[in-house]
Amino acid sequence: MPQLDEIGVDRLGRIVEDAASEVYLFSADRFQFVLVNRGARQNLSYSRAEIAALTPWDPKPDIPREQFLKLIRPLLTKECERLDFETRQRRKDGTH
Repeated sequence: MPQLDEIGVDRLGRIVEDAASEVYLFSADRFQFVLVNRGARQNLSYSRAEIAALTPWDPKPDIPREQFLKLIRPLLTKECERLDFETRQRRKDGTH
């Protein structure tokens, strides 16, 4: 696959930002969000700064930290490169 040049990276960023689906990317070592697209931010009603202070399990009322870590273990052990799942999210105002 060709390397993304500067224009390609910018275009990819816009595609992810404008995607119809909510996109959440987090670091595997500190579990901090590194990218949350517009749809996800609007749904959760958090600002970028507020989301940056959350962990991936914070907005998930049904999945505590240990269960979340177990769920993503295949990513951490490199058994898979990507993991998609649907879950209920708790918005800033407490609604789901």
